[in-house]
Amino acid sequence: MSVSKSALVKLLVALLLGSAALLAQAQRAVPVESPSTLPLLPRGLVLGTTLYGSASLAALNDKTLERFENAAANGLSGFTLYLDWPDLEAAPGQLDVEALVSQLDPLAERGLAVFVNITIGNIGHYSVPADLSNGVGGLAVGVNLNDSDVVARFLALLDQVVPLLAERGSFLLGLGNEIDERLDDAPESELAAYAELVAAAREHMQTLRPDLPVAVTLTSSAVREQTMTWQVMREVADHVAINYAPIDAEWRVLAPELIADDFDKVLDAFGNGVLVIQELTCPSAESMGASPWWQSQCLAVLLERLRAHRQTRFVSLFSLEDLDGATCQAVQAVFEPLLTDAPADFSERFREYLCTLGILDSDGKPKPGWGIALDWVAKFRASQTRLQMLGRHDEGSNRRLLLRPPPSGRQERFLPLTATTGEQRRYQVHVPADLPPPGGWPVVLIFHGGGGRGDSFREESRWDEVAESQNFVAVFAEGTRPDPESPPAFSANPQTWNDGTGRSAIGAVDRGEDDLAYVHAVLEDLAGWMPIASDRIYATGFSNGAGMTLHLARNMPERLSAVAAVAGKDIQMPLPDVDELPSILYMTGTEDPLNPIDGGDVFLFWNFLGNFPPIETLFERWRTGLDCPIMPTSIEASLADTEARRYFPCHANTTAEFWLLEGHGHHWPGGRNLLAPSFWIGPDASELDATRTIWSFFVQSRRVGVR
Repeated sequence: MSVSKSALVKLLVALLLGSAALLAQAQRAVPVESPSTLPLLPRGLVLGTTLYGSASLAALNDKTLERFENAAANGLSGFTLYLDWPDLEAAPGQLDVEALVSQLDPLAERGLAVFVNITIGNIGHYSVPADLSNGVGGLAVGVNLNDSDVVARFLALLDQVVPLLAERGSFLLGLGNEIDERLDDAPESELAAYAELVAAAREHMQTLRPDLPVAVTLTSSAVREQTMTWQVMREVADHVAINYAPIDAEWRVLAPELIADDFDKVLDAFGNGVLVIQELTCPSAESMGASPWWQSQCLAVLLERLRAHRQTRFVSLFSLEDLDGATCQAVQAVFEPLLTDAPADFSERFREYLCTLGILDSDGKPKPGWGIALDWVAKFRASQTRLQMLGRHDEGSNRRLLLRPPPSGRQERFLPLTATTGEQRRYQVHVPADLPPPGGWPVVLIFHGGGGRGDSFREESRWDEVAESQNFVAVFAEGTRPDPESPPAFSANPQTWNDGTGRSAIGAVDRGEDDLAYVHAVLEDLAGWMPIASDRIYATGFSNGAGMTLHLARNMPERLSAVAAVAGKDIQMPLPDVDELPSILYMTGTEDPLNPIDGGDVFLFWNFLGNFPPIETLFERWRTGLDCPIMPTSIEASLADTEARRYFPCHANTTAEFWLLEGHGHHWPGGRNLLAPSFWIGPDASELDATRTIWSFFVQSRRVGVR
């Protein structure tokens, strides 16, 4: 009788463990190509992240936590949680699962799928209760992991832990991290003892939660080299998870063009089984030859390879954030004994590696790799959800397949790096709780004023509240600032838009920012992860953001159905001669010193902003460009201090409206006043609700033929 390689390995395991039951199982030669299917994990590939060691979400600074929550809402839906055995059993029989519960509950509240690893063995040492340890990473004299009392203690721990796991989103229980680093060089009896403990835990899990599989995590080198630890563990555990980093033996990173081939070799060696990657690591340490840019390229290559690897079910990016100074030093101290005999330059590289693994820095600022990860999640999610229809609709010969709607509420999105500056742009979006209408959600692009921010303008204008009640998507765009590494500030680091007016006093104009490309990228990103109505895309803005809105209408008319500009400037040139200009609403106040109704010199504080023509000249340019009637149709405004003129029908059934607010200064009408005192920018006098007025205008503006 011929015996397969898998059967031989099973025989070896059985002999090592001295178990008649395992010997009988080995002789049956159960094929290794039939692994468990991770029944508690959502279908498809789940991408997640982790924190170094056993750090909890509670330890994150506010900015990092905010970014993590936005990422979770956008599809970064997994997490790897590490706990050592002593964290749960400090002394014999004294079990305390609070450390587990306190970390799992915040993850469960965010709906994350969690891989929990109780690291009995961690890299080159054991993590066991003090009475079982020799104090330096080994086992106490006379202690073996397959001792009956040791096994009984661990199974008693599982009795307490396992019921908590599946209730809180856990889909896989790990029993060791990179333990091949020790076991591949250890006596066979030590490997056998570890394997017996894993086998006993796996058997016990069948009585507790048969749908919660057991795994052991090994290095990718163990997989590539098919070591004895790899072969044994894949027989006694439901899964062997792996950690992967494109790092050579000298602790230097691989060139980006070599990463794909190296990773493919690991995937090929793994075979046809279900693959779980506990740690996908792309460091950014300069001493290793890496950098934030290298990290982003590394992630882009690896994630693209995984997109086509259908056996991969879970990947955790290692890790979420860099370590801050004190934590970095503490972690380096833990590993210092391992570096005693290492060359000095190797030790330097390893120390820096430990502290620069995050896709966010220690202050929560995103590195380029953060945007790569979120962009990949959005594209992967879109490719999956396109297969899940909510419905179809016909518009002539145009049939749209609707995407499953994303989670509701406010979310932050990051775009890929810009090719010219390397800067990473972002935007905020409010997704309504209701399902999208047939054809997808309408979209309103919203541009803050000069010196403003998307979140502050959201608070000022309340566009998110109207989006929720009227079931459309509100996109709060973010301008650029002189120092992108520092937070925005109205005077010290103002965010502005390149509105095409050529005003050198506007920073984004002076820097030549390509904000048109940014808006294109935002729209493409939106279309990739939610169902949107391409014939109902609108834009509005205030002040410099109004100028940006008009700039879009001139240069991207084919994407917009209507625009609304409040208290903003326009380029002093005729409109382009095109057939697709959108409808326009223009609104301003009579007492706005930054947008004077009669034109003239404009100052902000003591800064000269330019000389501008009368507002009527600006509007007349649009009325003429849209081929509107000369005489308006009066709009019956509900407020006595409001003059409103409507011109309809214009070319291609478009509309032009002009709203003049008597006594009103440089404020978003009806909004929360967050700007400077009135002696600089005029009174906040109008009671008109500009947000709802503009939305009512948009509702009437839907054009056929918009792309």
